[in-house]
Amino acid sequence: MTRPSIRHLWLLGIAAGAGCVAPEDAAVAELSADATAASAITEDAYVASQYPDDVHGAESYLVIGTASPNLHHIYLKLAVSGIPSGATHVAATLTLTPQSSASNAINAYCGPSTWSEATITWNNQPGYTGAAVASIAGETAGTAASFDVSSCVAGNGTFTVVLDEPSGAVVKLDSTTGASPPTLAVTYTPPASCTGPDALLVPCPGKRWEGANPTLNGVDVADLQSFETMQGAQLGVVHFFRTPGANLWGTAGGFQEQVYLNTVAPAASPRYVYLGYRPNGDWSSFDGAGSDDAATISLIHSDAQRTITLFGQAHRKLWINAVNHEAERYVFGCGGNNATVANNTVATYQAAWRNVVAIFDSEFAAAGLPTNHADPQYPVVWAINTQNLNKATSSSTCKDAQGNGLSSFRAVMLALAPRTTTGALLVQWFGWNPYTDGGGSPLANVIDDGYNWLIANAPADLKALPWHFGEFGYIGANGAPSASQGTSDFTSVASRLDANSWPNVRLLMYFDDVSLQDPTTVGFGSAFRSYATSSTMYR
Repeated sequence: MTRPSIRHLWLLGIAAGAGCVAPEDAAVAELSADATAASAITEDAYVASQYPDDVHGAESYLVIGTASPNLHHIYLKLAVSGIPSGATHVAATLTLTPQSSASNAINAYCGPSTWSEATITWNNQPGYTGAAVASIAGETAGTAASFDVSSCVAGNGTFTVVLDEPSGAVVKLDSTTGASPPTLAVTYTPPASCTGPDALLVPCPGKRWEGANPTLNGVDVADLQSFETMQGAQLGVVHFFRTPGANLWGTAGGFQEQVYLNTVAPAASPRYVYLGYRPNGDWSSFDGAGSDDAATISLIHSDAQRTITLFGQAHRKLWINAVNHEAERYVFGCGGNNATVANNTVATYQAAWRNVVAIFDSEFAAAGLPTNHADPQYPVVWAINTQNLNKATSSSTCKDAQGNGLSSFRAVMLALAPRTTTGALLVQWFGWNPYTDGGGSPLANVIDDGYNWLIANAPADLKALPWHFGEFGYIGANGAPSASQGTSDFTSVASRLDANSWPNVRLLMYFDDVSLQDPTTVGFGSAFRSYATSSTMYR
């Protein structure tokens, strides 16, 4: 019975079909996402007291139970590999399929692995010690039965599980050479990683990504290099925008792709890419409601396919701020200066989000990639970014997806956080833009205002996410900030980060679109460099 039974599972057991349907809640990322280890049942056998010297390691079945005076035990040898050092919460599930039905209780025990299916007998069996670690109450022919044998699996290595039945009729179960061989599934929580794609889902305490949008005035390598020279370190994240109706990646082989692939101004630690993505200006054109624009749907499929191709080269997750950047400005009836499309409601926005994610997931599934958003090999980290405006709206016209009136832009901001139809968050990151005027409130105070409001008002699942500043800096309504304001602001922000004043905030992207925000031009480059190279930043 030496046929290996290796089982590689997608995280949480998700294997999506190719259809464009809204993802189920189980596909939504967990911040403490489990990973799957390679596991196999390498040997199995049973022993019988009435035939104490007989070997039963080659049959297509395993026998358990009592046929007085004959007793039976089952031995299974488990092999586990691939669990990294520092991993926690190792969990193992052993599943077997009975060939017959009975009401017997079968108990599982941990045992030594000093046996071989080629030689084990009742007389030389190593036995087991300690209490049962798992039990099933009865068996149904053809229906798999599972035991939680986590107590027997300490990590990587070889382990033994012994099955015993205190009393009851004999039951046969399929062996590793039977029609439905036993399986072993082993998961674990990876150790915290302060670099690489795991940090995008499970950021290390006290660590943050530092990013910027330094390229709107040129969108070329010179802008990127100039910004990184100014701040004295490479960017962790480069922020790009896509205009409504434009494809996600822009021109094939263009600057954005080159940054993602780390082929332009190559860096020792490749930069992540954060993309503001809006497939169409009218959300109802891609919300899956039956009146979608065919060209927009085709565009989304093409964007997902291009993401797959580039992910295969970069092996690095793409940060997508999907459907809209600063989406609350575009919600019809909420008083935003861009609210020009009557179809752009909270309900349409939610539906459009679900459809975009479903299309991407259908393409990922077709390419053999996982559709579980927590899997390290899932190509995307989904994010939402808002304005954080503290501005009144009309609750009689501005409604959430359930038709409840919303009285402020901050209420709209929370209502827009994209969810599945059953209410689970579809995103792994939540962000807003804490700007201040030149000569206005200190930047740290503006951050405090939004951060403290969210801590007090955001639902628990959104507060459990890492937060980001999709943009921050100076909006220029009163001209450029003074050198003293910029110096004071970034000295204070760096100090507050070192003190972990905003623990939820794990990504800060400075907006350097115009000269009035350029730290060197305005005269606070030294303070900005201290902030950008802070020990709290990932490098």
